[in-house]
Amino acid sequence: MNRFCPKCGSPVDSGKKFCPKCGAPLQGQEARPSNEGNETAGQQKWILCAAAAIILLGGGFLGYQHFGGDKQSVSPPAATSSAAAQSKPDASSKQGEADAQPVDQHLQKAKDQMKRMGIDVAKVTAYSGYVEDYDKGFMALADGKLWIVDMKNHRAATIENPECLKKFHDYFKKAQANSIIVKFNILNDTPGEDQGMGEWNGNDHYLPMFISWKLDGKNTVDSGLFTGKGKNPGHYHAYLYEQKNVDLAHVFLAKANQLASDAERRGVI
Repeated sequence: MNRFCPKCGSPVDSGKKFCPKCGAPLQGQEARPSNEGNETAGQQKWILCAAAAIILLGGGFLGYQHFGGDKQSVSPPAATSSAAAQSKPDASSKQGEADAQPVDQHLQKAKDQMKRMGIDVAKVTAYSGYVEDYDKGFMALADGKLWIVDMKNHRAATIENPECLKKFHDYFKKAQANSIIVKFNILNDTPGEDQGMGEWNGNDHYLPMFISWKLDGKNTVDSGLFTGKGKNPGHYHAYLYEQKNVDLAHVFLAKANQLASDAERRGVI
């Protein structure tokens, strides 16, 4: 075991009488044994024990908070309320979605065709369809009115008794030949051989027709076209002499069922 100088603490070999560093006499004095290593080891053990105790205490506190603490005192994360606010539908966004609905190209075509005829309408709700270079005209429901357009003669009219459309459609579905009264209000008409029939309001010619038809397969063919004097004739006994008026009646026979089918599909009649 090493010895140490009692004066300066320097290590001294066994058997030495004087300290080799300070020269102090060593006779009759016990040199102090070294316990520095033991003290250091003891300090390290104490530090490790203290750290372990702190860890155990901290873990126990956290466990209590998570499993056994007062759950009512735990506030929900702020992100939860934020997400709920974001998921709430906004009225302006719904309006934007409605405004972004795609345009119905079928109805838009009717609107464009009518505009080319000089007829501006805000909303078309049903359309018979029109094939250029094949059809002579078309019919449409627009702005609450029943329209008929004769593309061949560049004429347009409203039908003042729109209930005739559904009546004709019902006959067609039953494959029945029949007759029907259709009251045309022809816009910007020019007087001709039929000018004494119906009634005039400025340039508009109100011309009621009694239209009879027969079936030729899936097509309707007129079997008699008649008119009369005044807005509501008591008798329809006069023949139509102007071809353009006959053509208008033929557009009705060709397109009324197609328009009624489109309107029925869209739920507007």
